[in-house]
Amino acid sequence: MVTRDEQPIQNGVGTIRRALIVEDEQEFQISLSNTLEHIPGNWRVYNYSLGADALAFLNALNGKLDLALVDMGLPDMDGTRIISELRARFPEVPILVVTVITCPQKLSQALHAGATGYILKDDEIFEVAASIDQVLKGNAPISAVMARKLIEIIPQAPSTFPELNIALSTRETELLECIAKGLSYAEAAGVMGLKTTTIHSYSRKLFRKLGVRSQRQAIKIGQKHGLIAS
Repeated sequence: MVTRDEQPIQNGVGTIRRALIVEDEQEFQISLSNTLEHIPGNWRVYNYSLGADALAFLNALNGKLDLALVDMGLPDMDGTRIISELRARFPEVPILVVTVITCPQKLSQALHAGATGYILKDDEIFEVAASIDQVLKGNAPISAVMARKLIEIIPQAPSTFPELNIALSTRETELLECIAKGLSYAEAAGVMGLKTTTIHSYSRKLFRKLGVRSQRQAIKIGQKHGLIAS
């Protein structure tokens, strides 16, 4: 079902920005739509309760998509399928998972499928709004609950690392250096003269090459293997 797709939310000026919400709980679907009213931009929101309908929308969509909010536990399919399709169609679109599922494995699956961030429906509404704002700025918000779960399952780092054959591009190295300096993705974009969406794309490639899931791990691997200064 599509709702609020005829008139954009009038909270800004300029080009209309498109947001896709895939969420089967009607009340929460409306809550997410209302949250976008507080996010800068002229938003046109497309709401779907079923994954199949969302996929049909993506196949018929002309032009770009600016944001996607996706639940993992849809009635007809796993949310990772939606995420994979979104990432294939729109390589740079911010994709934020909003779900009740707190399983670390689901978080891992979502991130590998192409999700940008992962937050919980139990989070306060102001935290949800802040996460949407962060993901639009090129950051990767993860709920504190999920971050703690990840820390619990990450094994103790070994005293030595196996030899890695890592070939980073110049841009990936520059980004790693920015991360090591404690810069946010938005700040790194300014330093490197790139868009934050491009920075996020580089970060995904960088993390895959290093075999890591966090900035802290990326810094540790990069310093250990001489990719950046210690």
